[in-house]
Amino acid sequence: LGKFVVNKTANDTLSGANATAWFGDTSLNAGLLMQQKISSPYAFVLQAQNKDDGVSTFPLSLNPNGGNVGIGTTSPTQKAVVAGSADTRLAIHGSNTSGLYLMSTTAGDGATFSYDSTGINIYSTNSTQAMKILNAGNVGIGTTSPGSKLAVTGSGTGTGVAFYIAN
Repeated sequence: LGKFVVNKTANDTLSGANATAWFGDTSLNAGLLMQQKISSPYAFVLQAQNKDDGVSTFPLSLNPNGGNVGIGTTSPTQKAVVAGSADTRLAIHGSNTSGLYLMSTTAGDGATFSYDSTGINIYSTNSTQAMKILNAGNVGIGTTSPGSKLAVTGSGTGTGVAFYIAN
């Protein structure tokens, strides 16, 4: 097997201040940009994009034919594994619609977990808020504004309150 290596030295001109390699289809101007940033935070970038405009992006598939993907591990045992020492976290950042979406193989089945300024939100398959955990610690099931440590609201009685515990 052949190898392809790009090394940045003080005298090369790969991409201004950053070492860059490009793999792709020149007729489509689509491919994979690999870049090592030389300033903080010294990131290594993998980006599927249009080579000419550097703005148009495309999906990037990891192991599309099967296999596991690991971050911080060389032997992932599941489809996606994030491993580390002491403080290992998975962060999902975005606009006001960011969150973690868990879904099954059945179309439409899933749940969304998100955070806003008041606490954690859990939404059911049909985008209805099923549970709220306020920053203060109150938990609401069937209500977005629990007034006690645990508030459960739903059908079941004439008042709509199925279960309620208050101090």
